[in-house]
Amino acid sequence: MNNDFINEYQKQLVNWQKQLFDTWLENLKTAPKTLNAQEAYEKTLSYQEELVQTGFKVQEVTNQAVMESQKQFWDNYFEFMKKTATPAV
Repeated sequence: MNNDFINEYQKQLVNWQKQLFDTWLENLKTAPKTLNAQEAYEKTLSYQEELVQTGFKVQEVTNQAVMESQKQFWDNYFEFMKKTATPAV
């Protein structure tokens, strides 16, 4: 597995988290002084859903990367063993 892939993936995740946090802070600054409970509930639920969906996507990408790495390892192992095998006497 390529380290560049992991590094790029981590950068994207950090950027997404930063964007989410920055957006949340911006909304706090511009929020009206009175709280609309229904709107707050809907936004909170929406953020939670997005967070869970992103978590699933992270798990999916991570699992796929691990599986590809394991497959490559075993493919390389068996290829090496076939090349270095000595014939039975």
